[in-house]
Amino acid sequence: MPQGESPSSTSELTTLQLIADELGREITEVNQRQANAITRAAIVLAAAGVTLFIPIGDGLGVLELLMIICAAISSIAAIVTISYWKSNVVELNPQLIAQYSSSNPSVLFERIINDRMTELSASINDMNKKALWATISISFLAASWALNLANSLSCSIISK
Repeated sequence: MPQGESPSSTSELTTLQLIADELGREITEVNQRQANAITRAAIVLAAAGVTLFIPIGDGLGVLELLMIICAAISSIAAIVTISYWKSNVVELNPQLIAQYSSSNPSVLFERIINDRMTELSASINDMNKKALWATISISFLAASWALNLANSLSCSIISK
């Protein structure tokens, strides 16, 4: 035990360290899930972009027009998913470091934990928004493909 620390303060710092470590793990996991949502949205955006050009031909019927609209909505939702990122969090700067260095270690640790809890909350909120927009994007892309299939089937039935 370091000199000047009582058993309770060492125990308190250990507990705070465990909490900080868990918050760090959770923040990393949530950020990874956000990155995965962005990757899915990028793939959907590429597929929706290709889908937008499928109906180019002699003319546009109702199904082709609906397919283009669904693909465009899918693209917009994918762009929202990709461009939306989490709110600002507390970042260390010289003034904050000076303030922290003059604080009691337990008080400092609690302040850092509170900052990390705020960051985790913001990350979870952002992840949920990204998941919603990614789901919307995927749903409209699937609808666009279903409309393309229906159009292809109707064209093949009419041509027989």
